[in-house]
Amino acid sequence: MSPQLLTATLIMLTVLLTSVLFWAIWLNHRLKEKALNQAVVLSVLEKDKIQILQKALKTTPKDPNAITPSEPI
Repeated sequence: MSPQLLTATLIMLTVLLTSVLFWAIWLNHRLKEKALNQAVVLSVLEKDKIQILQKALKTTPKDPNAITPSEPI
């Protein structure tokens, strides 16, 4: 092998390994970013669901014949 061919081979291997490493790091970062984004979306949905439930409890008339948990059966 000539020195030029050896140098070119080493440079190409270094570029290949570096690109694979950075690709893996980037994918890992994207996965963590998506997980955080999903947590934020879920917390917003949970907050909306709680608001809907609170509004429903305020507007729904209570049944006077309903048994509450504090009353003995």
